Amino acid sequence: MSEFLFNNGTIHTMDSTRPLVDSVLVRDDRIVAVGSLANTMAASGTGVTMIDLQGGTLMPRFIDSHVHIWTVGQLLTTMLDVRGTK
Repeated sequence: MSEFLFNNGTIHTMDSTRPLVDSVLVRDDRIVAVGSLANTMAASGTGVTMIDLQGGTLMPRFIDSHVHIWTVGQLLTTMLDVRGTK
């Protein structure tokens, strides 16, 4: 099990009800606690690795899955679908 506690920086949650927090606890690549340093420390195990952001910024990563509508439209109107044709 890997566990990391990030603190001492600007930590964005992307949650409009609580956009910034003091620390975040990540266990096995999943966010398990956010909030004050005391709260995340209480939720952490004995082998937690502390990451001092030194005033830096931490943001959740995201996977950009998108499509360009005009391309899809062009493909649907200009290409012949011959799948299943014998």
